[in-house]
Amino acid sequence: MLSTSSSHMTSLGGWRAAFLLFSFLTLVWAWILWQVHVEASFGLFAQSRTWALLDQPRRNTNSICTDVVESLSVIAHRRSFFVLILQGAFASTTIKALAYMTMWYQYLGFSDTSAAMVTSAIPLGYICGAIASGYASDSLATHYPMHGRICFGQLANFMNIAVLALMFKVCNAPNPEEPGDFSKSCSLSFLFGFVSVMTYSAVVKPMFADIVPSNMIATVVGAAAAIDGAFASFASAPVVAYITENVFRYKQSTLAIADMPEWLRLNNASALGRGIACVMITSSVLTFLSFGFLHLTYPEDRKWTVDQEGESSVLTSGDTDDESGGSEKSTASARVRRVRFADNYGASSSPQESIQVG
Repeated sequence: MLSTSSSHMTSLGGWRAAFLLFSFLTLVWAWILWQVHVEASFGLFAQSRTWALLDQPRRNTNSICTDVVESLSVIAHRRSFFVLILQGAFASTTIKALAYMTMWYQYLGFSDTSAAMVTSAIPLGYICGAIASGYASDSLATHYPMHGRICFGQLANFMNIAVLALMFKVCNAPNPEEPGDFSKSCSLSFLFGFVSVMTYSAVVKPMFADIVPSNMIATVVGAAAAIDGAFASFASAPVVAYITENVFRYKQSTLAIADMPEWLRLNNASALGRGIACVMITSSVLTFLSFGFLHLTYPEDRKWTVDQEGESSVLTSGDTDDESGGSEKSTASARVRRVRFADNYGASSSPQESIQVG
């Protein structure tokens, strides 16, 4: 909102001033967090399965490279990781193509502030969609552990394609002179943000946590974000620019949009809208298709991870001999860990085990 609305203010450097302001505020916020020193072992994180396992004593290693190689070898055996990378690359391409959305609305005749309001409705949809989809995805995963999240992701992708079709194909290009077009554009932008974030926040991230050991979740999510972002940087904005100019006949001009002749402004608006639609709809369809492969890979990878976590819990439990020479405390501790892990993923447990956990 701030950068687009102030882009015409040459005295402040336009959008550059907004970038500098938020860069400064980001550094201030980072300094505040550094001073607070919030510990992960307290509060909400104390109830986390991931932090509970990371808090256990682990062997020290002298070489970081060894840890990296071991992590890569584990990831390489998870076929679902590569499917999620493929899906994420296409999904990121859809999101990064939004870089041209503000320009498109400006070409259509919307003011800087109006164009900013329309595109700002998308991240507002992200916020609401992430919260709502989290509850829905967890509920499906509880009742259908192997395929619930995947089906939810496919449904969200299908809705995303439908919203994009409404924005670019079914509905006419919005006209700022028509009453109701501004509200309709804001609503469609909000709806796009609402459904497009669902697969990432409520499906992809939880599934990354399911297919690798808990001490590798951050590594895998970070690697996936790096690969997806790199792919999308080449497959989104540059592709939109290329097909807009070479396929849909966008005419380059040094004139400000407000100073362009009517025919040139409308021609560029049509070319840019068609270029954005082509990239976003195509990448959304490919995202939907790639999700289907998870039905084949995810159940096996999830079972493998659950088994490994169970073995790790047994190895890190302490042993105390009972009167019969057994290791009752170790067995009970391992059983409690297994039950808690299983309950988090919707597996059933016997009444006796539930009482022990309580």
